[in-house]
Amino acid sequence: MPHRALVTKELAEFLGVLSHPNRIRIVEELRDGEHDVNSLLADHGLSSSDVSAWVAHPGGPRVLEAFERGLHLQRSDLEASWRSLDAVGNLSSSSVLHVLADMLDQPVGTHGVLFALGPGVTSEYVLLRWAA
Repeated sequence: MPHRALVTKELAEFLGVLSHPNRIRIVEELRDGEHDVNSLLADHGLSSSDVSAWVAHPGGPRVLEAFERGLHLQRSDLEASWRSLDAVGNLSSSSVLHVLADMLDQPVGTHGVLFALGPGVTSEYVLLRWAA
């Protein structure tokens, strides 16, 4: 059974999402490779072509390039992550939140995947949906 996000309200408050016109709902959160991204999407009747907001941890050029190769993404799919890396570098754990804050203005119904790396080469994927 996937780990369910328990910090939705706290995350939303941190990012100022509660006062934002498009709220983000965390649909499901996976930790430590329980499933790959395609399985996560398939569990919700989605495929990578349904995702238009890719929120990647900008841990460095090699990290972003590996995400692009592994997920078959174009550089433009991770543009916000590349911008964040260029502007502020790798902010460690908070990097992915910096990228998400830059991507808040998405149409209602947009699906996104937020993903990051952690200590010991762990990974975490979060399926997002922008809601009214």
